[in-house]
Order: sequence, then C-alpha cells, then structure tokens
Amino acid sequence: MRYVFRLLLFLRLVLRLLAFTYPLFLTLMYNFWVFERLPMVLWIGYVVIMALWELVSGIFADRPLPMTLLKTYAALAIFLEFPSVLLSSRLSTTVASLPWVSLWYGSLIVLALLAARTFRRR
Repeated sequence: MRYVFRLLLFLRLVLRLLAFTYPLFLTLMYNFWVFERLPMVLWIGYVVIMALWELVSGIFADRPLPMTLLKTYAALAIFLEFPSVLLSSRLSTTVASLPWVSLWYGSLIVLALLAARTFRRR
C-alpha cells in the first residue's frame, strides 16, 4: 500500500511538472488528452487525496519539511502559471480558476506556512 501512495505522489509531481512545462497555460487539465478520458470528479478527488497525503506526510514525517520543493513550486507558479492566467484572460476566467488553483496548491501553502513556523522556532 505504501508503494501505491508513492506512485500516486510521483504521478502528482509529474502532473505538476507537465503543467509547468506546457505552453504557460493553466488550462492543461482541459486540453491534455489524458484528462478528457476520465470524469472531472475523479481528477478532483485525486487532487484532494494527494493534497491530504502531502499534508499528512509533510506534518508527520521524521524529516524536516521539504523547503526546497516548496520554494521550487512557488517560483514556478509565480513566474509561469499566474501571469498566464492573469494577463491572457478576462477577470471572469481568472475568478473561475481560483478555486482550482487553491485546490491544486492549497496543501503546499499549508506546508509552507508550517515550515516557516517551525523555522522560526529554531
């Protein structure tokens, strides 16, 4: 069972990297052929489960929180994803994408806040 979760976590990392390398659009979920094959409910469920898994593994791990990975995700999101959403679309499209962005990055934001809190204690 542990290897299944590792595989799913690796798949989520690959999906995030694909989202960053795709031509600077946040709409990868709608344009990529894999995502058309399964219902959106399954993908949302998958992202929620992986977000919970990231939180549980990040909070209860015996090692420190992955600050390098969090900084990498934040840098890629700030410079690649958010400008393409904010500059190339209307306000209504941006507002519609905010729930997905919060779902996609919510666990990383929580882990970053926890990492900053534990870093201050040291």
